[in-house]
Amino acid sequence: MSSRGQPLSNSISTIFDEEFPLTLEPKVEKLTFGSNYAIQGIPLSETIGFYNNTDNTYKLTVTTGESPKYELTVDESKFTIKKGERIQIKITLVFRHYATMGLTGQVQFSLKKKSLIGGESIQRALRFQLEGVVPAYNEKDLVKSSDDEQFRVGMINGVLSMVKNESVVAFKYNVKDEFEKQDYEFIQSVYRDIHHPD
Repeated sequence: MSSRGQPLSNSISTIFDEEFPLTLEPKVEKLTFGSNYAIQGIPLSETIGFYNNTDNTYKLTVTTGESPKYELTVDESKFTIKKGERIQIKITLVFRHYATMGLTGQVQFSLKKKSLIGGESIQRALRFQLEGVVPAYNEKDLVKSSDDEQFRVGMINGVLSMVKNESVVAFKYNVKDEFEKQDYEFIQSVYRDIHHPD
């Protein structure tokens, strides 16, 4: 069962303090999905959990924000969490369109004691903010990554590197190979689209 697409309030606290009875696992301040960038049409996912170390039973409802630019879903949206129980929630984000702005959103958590009918719920949120969405023109142009931190665009291989204490992907190509040159020019155009839009 999935939940998606609801208008949410930005005024909800993102601090999971002692007023929120469940323990957030891991203790994160925001959703990162493991990257500052998304690739158009490629899902990003992050799993979080909650632990009930109280003597009460709680009902948790998870709601995701909506946007015409992305689809934000959770694998399950309603939970009953008893004393000593843990739950996990997989959050998935897919950008359908190339974008450089409006890359923010949130997942909202509403918690209520099971014994209280019509009682007040406690609300918290986790937000995300990405820096850009890499456009995907066709399957050949998709950036593909492997477990050994190698990246590939078309025929050009890239590796994760450090430059001036920042993580970058370094691409190496043969300037005499026309196909590799075209792939390199594609990488440059994507960078310009994201960092220097007209």
